[in-house]
Amino acid sequence: MLNPNSITDEIKAFITCYLTGDINRVQLEELNRWINECEENKELFNTFKSTWILSGMTNKKDQFFENQSWENLQKKLDFEMDAPEQESNLKKITLFKKLQTAAIWLLFFGFGSLITYLVTSNKLAQNFKTEITVPFGTKTTAKLPDGSTVYLNAGSTIIYNQDFNKTKRLVYLSGEAYFKVATNKSKPFEVITSYLTVRATGTKFNVKAYPNESSITATLVEGKIDIRKTTDQNNTNRVELKPKQCFVYFKTDKQTKPSTPNIAYSKPAQETTEEIELNNYKVYDNVKTELFTSWSEENWVIESETLRTFAPKIERRFNMIIRFRDEEIKDYKFSATIQKETIEQILQALKIATPMINFKIVKDTINLELDRKIKQKYETK
Repeated sequence: MLNPNSITDEIKAFITCYLTGDINRVQLEELNRWINECEENKELFNTFKSTWILSGMTNKKDQFFENQSWENLQKKLDFEMDAPEQESNLKKITLFKKLQTAAIWLLFFGFGSLITYLVTSNKLAQNFKTEITVPFGTKTTAKLPDGSTVYLNAGSTIIYNQDFNKTKRLVYLSGEAYFKVATNKSKPFEVITSYLTVRATGTKFNVKAYPNESSITATLVEGKIDIRKTTDQNNTNRVELKPKQCFVYFKTDKQTKPSTPNIAYSKPAQETTEEIELNNYKVYDNVKTELFTSWSEENWVIESETLRTFAPKIERRFNMIIRFRDEEIKDYKFSATIQKETIEQILQALKIATPMINFKIVKDTINLELDRKIKQKYETK
């Protein structure tokens, strides 16, 4: 059994430096030596690296994924060996780095029973065959070894092991993906996120699990899926979904979770759905599935969605930042069918639909503000 408590404070600090992209040559050499001491060390490092991806605790994914394999780690080490010799104090860990290490490792273990589950069950400690990362501003399609198709949205990552489809089909997801699963009842297809695991045998469904969002959603288009907490190893509490149902899991506790899910409906939720509230999640019936899946197609359908929930989607799709100068703008609703329009064209359409909203683009930032004179004009009509 893997024991993360066996790692020394110094090695923890080196791993922290590696994950945050701040490692120097001396630290990298020491980390590489520790990694190659035994298979358990390799498995531990691989486990924490994968957990780092799924938890979304890093803001340097691009840099991280450049060094995703042991070969690249060694290449980086070999390359930096040619650099001028650095002072021996580079190996020393500053007080700030010690505090950062303590904070990050507290997050690892504070990430809860998931970390313990992943480490002790050794689910993530295998050598991954494939990691697919989609940067912001784009999307992609991938064909899995079993014939299943995955559509990956911007800012998303999937990982699957080298033994995928041998005895089981496991995919680890951070972000959003639409799955068209090849039918195989003897090998269930499981999508594992930081909080939930979605299981299917052959079906079409969408899973949205961005680390920085307060909820996780799973929407079923065809077939059948069941959902459980990732930490529920005994599969004792599963929720089955039928077509046109949407499952929403709230990461916060029941007292602090939002009153309505961070998802879009054609009309207010109480008019179009029947709600079954169970602990930290809800199941919605008769949803328009295209509102959850059309991002993967040529025609992206947006229907009566508030700018509060629409803005993060635009940020990811166009790799931009949206800033609201007035909070009330977030509650304005927007409908559109987006094809190949530019961000400027979308904002112009928003301006036509809601003339009281002004926008200004400064480099990669979109500023939205309320024109109160125009608003007052419309209110007095």
